[in-house]
Amino acid sequence: MTPDKRDRLARLSDLEATMALVKRRRKRLPGTRLRIGARSTMKTQSEVVEGVRGWAKGICPLEAGVELLIRQGRGIYAGAPWLYDYGDRVVVDVDELLDGIGAWSGGEQRVARIAASLIGGERVDLNEDVSGLDRNNISLVLAAIAHANGSHEHSEIRYDNDGTPQGFDRLPSLYPWPQSATDLAAGN
Repeated sequence: MTPDKRDRLARLSDLEATMALVKRRRKRLPGTRLRIGARSTMKTQSEVVEGVRGWAKGICPLEAGVELLIRQGRGIYAGAPWLYDYGDRVVVDVDELLDGIGAWSGGEQRVARIAASLIGGERVDLNEDVSGLDRNNISLVLAAIAHANGSHEHSEIRYDNDGTPQGFDRLPSLYPWPQSATDLAAGN
């Protein structure tokens, strides 16, 4: 087993342990949540985003779901009832997320369901959820699917003119994350 794979498995174990702790805490203390901002130390939006990215780091589908929520703009923010603060990590409770999206637009709900599924929540009906997305949201979802697949880590063999293998070249993502709303509007 490679050190990289061992590190990913260790992170997955940390993730499973954290989610089990969140569920136990909710059962043990009904009605209470460890919400961002509920402690004496308030986190800024950038700290929340970095905390969620830190929690997801190393597990491509988890990274993709978190990044989809971040870039969508509604799912990750300080004080969100589905975010649990554990110091340098911020955990997304997908059940709480899905319970809290009722007032969002149809497109925002679809993106949140797809993101929750990537994070490990219940499976989505792509026929229902993808068909109702606008151009901006489908661009985000396509990038999330490419990231979840690990396409940003793929490589190919490089050959010289004689056909002899010379090494490996890293390939770009099949569908990279859009840089900004401006890029989305321009179709880049």
